[in-house]
Amino acid sequence: MSEGIYLHGYSEWEQQRLLQQNDILSKYIYQRIDLSQATRILEVGCGVGAQMIYMLRKYPGIHITGLELEEKQLEKARLNLMHSGISESRYTLLLGNATRTGWDTLQDFDAVVMIWVLEHIPDCEAVLRELKRVLKPGTQIWITEVYHQSFATYPAMPAIQEFWQQMIHFQSRTGGDANVGLRLGQFLHSAGFQTEWVAPFPMLFDARNLPGRAEMFEYWKDLMYSSIDSMEKNGYNVLQNWAQVEYELTQLKEDANSVFYYSFIQAKAAI
Repeated sequence: MSEGIYLHGYSEWEQQRLLQQNDILSKYIYQRIDLSQATRILEVGCGVGAQMIYMLRKYPGIHITGLELEEKQLEKARLNLMHSGISESRYTLLLGNATRTGWDTLQDFDAVVMIWVLEHIPDCEAVLRELKRVLKPGTQIWITEVYHQSFATYPAMPAIQEFWQQMIHFQSRTGGDANVGLRLGQFLHSAGFQTEWVAPFPMLFDARNLPGRAEMFEYWKDLMYSSIDSMEKNGYNVLQNWAQVEYELTQLKEDANSVFYYSFIQAKAAI
């Protein structure tokens, strides 16, 4: 991120949204992630600990080391993990930069997990090269990333689409990439990983799954709302149109024939 700008900010509301985000998306994200053969896992960009809590509960035999750049997020992760009831012996939290870990010896991890991290990093290859440097041969890496250009609704809603494109543009200005998922395979190849697969995960909700569709539209509202403060501070006049965005989202939720579509992209590779 350039100039310390983070698209979603670090407010208490945003930290809580990250927990709720995982409650909604984990059932899709982890359909392809299999950590059953791993015991020691590194999560790069652990944020407020939402993914760590999910993985520790799903796989009772694992230990996770969470690496996080932002101290505010790490402090929140510590609290969230403490309140989760998970034993402190099962996790470690580290403040650090994934592009410069400072580790001088090969790290004894079986797997690395990165979820919604590379989208915020200006030099994705630097992160992957550093991981390649410090991880032992055979370590698996699982990456889940955004492809924001895939987002679409039926019927199309102009205010929503305008806001979404401004979000994509702003993220690019901050040094991130809202479409980084498209290049996962390329990045892994350039960093010297052996890529097993790279695949989109399409999420399409229509009248066949009304609860899922309603949940996704509500989640999307919070996702977009989370960017308003940072965008307004950096010259994007998005707040003046937010009421129209909310109105269009309500229309979509109430329209029996509306459709939600988005595709994130995942990869599995190894050292």
